[in-house]
Amino acid sequence: MGAAMGQPKTPENAARLSEERAKQARARYAPPQARKPFTSEEIFTALNDNEIGDAKLLASAMQERFVFDSKRGVFFRFEGGYWKKDLENECRPVAVNIFQEAYGAEAARQAAVANNPVADKETQDAARQRMERCNKRLERVKTLHRLENTLKLAASGLEGLAIPESAKG
Repeated sequence: MGAAMGQPKTPENAARLSEERAKQARARYAPPQARKPFTSEEIFTALNDNEIGDAKLLASAMQERFVFDSKRGVFFRFEGGYWKKDLENECRPVAVNIFQEAYGAEAARQAAVANNPVADKETQDAARQRMERCNKRLERVKTLHRLENTLKLAASGLEGLAIPESAKG
């Protein structure tokens, strides 16, 4: 049986082979890496692009955690080694959290500039307006209608969460 079946002959070879397989499994089934925060430029581009901009933010942040099967009309979420149908609609609270982090963080950055006593009045006023835009958008994306529209847009297109036809069975 030994070497003919690809089995290692020595305990050292067995340990090495076992460690290689474990490393491959960890890489394959590792949870998605935490995404770095959105830049101010990405946030303001999203603000300017309205629902499409929100959808692009979502799609990039949800990329390794959710996919959308357009043929079945359902989201799937990654469960550490396999994709599970998102029957609990976890994509919605995840989307709200993404918006909260993105627009909330940008509003906080702009508030810091607006309240900086060293900054000139024009800079403070501009930062205050940007902060208000972020806060307004954050309130809008928390509504069911806006959230549903944004998820629909994020689920479509080549850069969205839709599963490419070539990846389907």
